[in-house]
Amino acid sequence: MSVQSPAPPETFARIARLACALLDAPAALLFEFGDDGHGLLASHGVDAEWREGADGDGLHPVATVPIAGGDGPPVGSLVVLDRPGRDEPADQRALLEELAALAAVELAWRRRDADSRTAQAANGELLRREREARAAAEQAERRAAFLAEVGMVLDDALDYETAFRKLVQLTIPRLADYCLIDEMEADGGTRRIARAHVDTEKQKVLWDRVRHPPEADPDHHPVMKVIGRGQSVLVGECTDEVIDTIAHDAAHRVILTEVLKLHSFMIVPLVARGRVLGLITLAFSDSGRRYGPAELSLAEEMARRAALAIDNARLYGQAQQAVRAREGVLAVVGHDLRNPLASILLNTSTVLELSAPGALDPWVADSLRQTIALVEQSNRLIEDLLDVSRVANGGITLIRARHDLRDLAARAERMLRPLAEDRGLALEVALPGEPVPVHVDGDRVLQVLSNVVGNALKFTPAGGRIGVVVESANGVARVTVRDTGIGIAADELEHVFDPFRQVGDADRRGVGLGLPIARGIVEAHGGRISASSEPGVGSVFSFTLPPEAAPSFS
Repeated sequence: MSVQSPAPPETFARIARLACALLDAPAALLFEFGDDGHGLLASHGVDAEWREGADGDGLHPVATVPIAGGDGPPVGSLVVLDRPGRDEPADQRALLEELAALAAVELAWRRRDADSRTAQAANGELLRREREARAAAEQAERRAAFLAEVGMVLDDALDYETAFRKLVQLTIPRLADYCLIDEMEADGGTRRIARAHVDTEKQKVLWDRVRHPPEADPDHHPVMKVIGRGQSVLVGECTDEVIDTIAHDAAHRVILTEVLKLHSFMIVPLVARGRVLGLITLAFSDSGRRYGPAELSLAEEMARRAALAIDNARLYGQAQQAVRAREGVLAVVGHDLRNPLASILLNTSTVLELSAPGALDPWVADSLRQTIALVEQSNRLIEDLLDVSRVANGGITLIRARHDLRDLAARAERMLRPLAEDRGLALEVALPGEPVPVHVDGDRVLQVLSNVVGNALKFTPAGGRIGVVVESANGVARVTVRDTGIGIAADELEHVFDPFRQVGDADRRGVGLGLPIARGIVEAHGGRISASSEPGVGSVFSFTLPPEAAPSFS
């Protein structure tokens, strides 16, 4: 597909922008069909030379809506572009069709010459229909623009109460004279979390009743109907009977009729996963406007998006709470286990050290040494668990000092070489001739080296090689660890730094804490750690330590 056309009119460019905002897509195109092919009316996000499949942008059509030409064939099309992997957004199809209808009206006016428009103006019925079509198209444009603004307000809605305070301001005066949002509580009552009124003085009245327990409203109250059925309520005109139904008492009736001057209202449920999470109340008062099906449809679409925002925020909060609870348990268990293990280690070591040569049977001495080794291994695991908790809570303490990174790498080599030789692996460490000054917590950097190189030792078969390279460029120190191990599959690589993750479901070489801890320590220093791998060839882990303003090494 190629596009070539002169600069598009502003109306068509605005339609393309609205389509992008509506679908959260990067680009959109509007085409006009003619006898000699098709031409570009407007584009947003791509230039006029865009071709499907061209290198560079990777965009392709995810939605194509024809621009109807009355009873005949389509006169054009609206095409929305996005990255590969995104399906056509079926739930937004109707809104795209409304934008296409607006484009159809504009094309109809564009195609008529002055003589044909004069002739058609004589036909009052045809002119009336065209005006109605234009009005409907403009209404569709306003609807799409409003929903695009709603989407932007709710985009970052983990703090949904703040987002909802912005949302109610967005509704006035275009959709309401005043707007309320109430959240469902565990007891079945509601709690007001946002409100707005075109009159700031009257807005204060909307806070008079912040909470409504379930028993505060009779069964026939519209709010209870919405909560119970999960369906919207629309009242086009508030009669005395309606006021009697919704007024809690005489004072509330005065507020509704004399202060707020309620004229027409809608109550729309916030429904997600089959549960009513809250309510949006929209009301006309002093303006004298009335609600109808079009306004209800728009309000329900707004409520659908708002409900997803609440649900996502709650799920995120529950996940964060679960993570905090898990880390708390790890911290408590870790601290509670270290005391008895310390006693076991002390008593076992004391027996070995104070026993006269030959006083213990060989098997007893071996058992005691194995006990010491197991206790030390358990202590390392406990310390790893505590470190994971510290990383998750941002609580890693660093005791920084001036070090030469070459010395730290050499110390790590001395610790790990016996293990490498025991496993039949070649460990090669390349150090530069000049110092690599860093201002770091030396013990923690040693822990990073031990974890990263140790991970390579675990996953490299006998006869393999592990290379460690220390270098410095532009003041940034870098350590690269390269192995000839089994490698990591692409779908596993993105999770390689996640706690408790293993390479493959059945692999139990470790508990999956070394690399997450290494990342936490490196990032606490202000550095970065990364990984790349090719299954069957090996893996490469690299981390940096940023430059530090410190006196140079002599």
